[in-house]
Amino acid sequence: MRKTVIDGSNTSGFQRTVLIAHDGYLKMDFGKVEIESVVLEEDAARIVEKKEKEAIYRLDRLGIPLVEIATSPDLHTPEQIKECALKIGEILRACKVKRGIGTIRQDLNISIKGHDRVEIKGFQEPKMMIKTVELEVERQLEELKERKKEGGVRGALSDGNTEYLRPMPGQDRMYPETDLPLLKIGRERINRTKKELPKLRGEIRDELRKKGLNEELINLVLGQGNLEEFKVLLEVHDDANLVGKMVSLWRNELAIKNGKSLDEVREILNERVLERVLEAVAHGRLGKEHVRNALGEILEGKKVEEALKIEKVGSDELEEEIRKIIKEKPGLRASAYMGLVIGKLGGKTDKRKAMEILKKITGE
Repeated sequence: MRKTVIDGSNTSGFQRTVLIAHDGYLKMDFGKVEIESVVLEEDAARIVEKKEKEAIYRLDRLGIPLVEIATSPDLHTPEQIKECALKIGEILRACKVKRGIGTIRQDLNISIKGHDRVEIKGFQEPKMMIKTVELEVERQLEELKERKKEGGVRGALSDGNTEYLRPMPGQDRMYPETDLPLLKIGRERINRTKKELPKLRGEIRDELRKKGLNEELINLVLGQGNLEEFKVLLEVHDDANLVGKMVSLWRNELAIKNGKSLDEVREILNERVLERVLEAVAHGRLGKEHVRNALGEILEGKKVEEALKIEKVGSDELEEEIRKIIKEKPGLRASAYMGLVIGKLGGKTDKRKAMEILKKITGE
């Protein structure tokens, strides 16, 4: 389709739109929300300055394709509107769309009984949506008291109010392209695409919980974009909590401690370095309790192999520590004492020597 544009925001005098899909739906907690259409359309030029007889536009985003998703009038409360907007946003993020303020915007169409439809454009912050809807309903109620019911297009303001922009456009300015054939999407391609659909953020969070991550680690792994790295490193060592801390929490803490940016830390403690550390843990060369210190030493300039070397405690010192533990907690079996010894000395423990000493002292 083409839409006639005469305000100068499109230098060709019209905006082109292609229909991608229609008659879909979203399953929400409060019920089903119909999706009337998904279209691809070209963006307009941004207005920079407007004077009485002059308007200045920037052409840097003119013609850039953007996706427009239109819902049916199935949303009846401000809370439902916000919930639906966030759900659509979750789906878009799963598809790895461009991120950043203003890259996802919502237009609201609001009408109360007896009042013509009003379109509010320019939403960027969902947290303001409920307040803006409530204020618009109040504004329309006030107009009805004054025997007004005009619709139109309004712009969203940062405080939740709106300002009048222009009259509501009619359908007469839309006309179909007559010289372009329909694009047919085959069932085979649709079925293949269904199998490759990305998981939604909520589904990913559930999976991470099942792996044992707490909410703090889940937020860090997802919020900092470490999910793919997390999945790769989990193939090296299956301790999800350890891997989660390495890719997120400990990098953050070490960045603050060493006065470095997170990007600098990621560059030094990159995926390959973390992989080598985890390999050392998996092969018993490094105890889990020493991983954070090893990462800190690597960040400070020590070579990876040097940071992974932990000197074993000597036989005399080991026996002295074991006797202290037995004196503090007498009457346990050798295997129980071994757990206490490793808990205290960690990767410095020569397990074979420790067991020999324990059996000698306990008589097992």
